[in-house]
Parts: sequence; C-alpha cells; structure tokens
Amino acid sequence: MEQYEQLKEQMNNHALREYPRECVGIITKDYSYIPCKNISNTPKTTFFLDPADLVRHDGNIWGIFHS
Repeated sequence: MEQYEQLKEQMNNHALREYPRECVGIITKDYSYIPCKNISNTPKTTFFLDPADLVRHDGNIWGIFHS
C-alpha cells in the first residue's frame, strides 16, 4: 500500500506546485509519477500534455493524471 500512498502524494504535490494551473503527468507501469509539461494555451482551465513527454515514455505509460 505504501507505493500507492507515495504515488498519491507525488501527484498531490505536483498539483499544489502548479496551482492555479492544471498539472499533468504520467503514471508509469510500475506506478511511478512523472510530472510533465502542460502546453495548453489556457492552462488555468485545460491541459495539453506535451507530446514529447508521451514519446519519451512510450511503452511505459499506465495512465495520465491531471488536476
């Protein structure tokens, strides 16, 4: 259970750092969290994950998180 608590804490911390902008990140297949760049033109209301981050982690993506 510790692994999931750490994952939630990392996602929460990222959301707090980016507030009031939407944060976005990748959850890997081993449930690690990778903060990514939100390249949206309206980052306070939407997110657009930088495609370079998707390509960089292709094959190891379990999910996408956003605030």
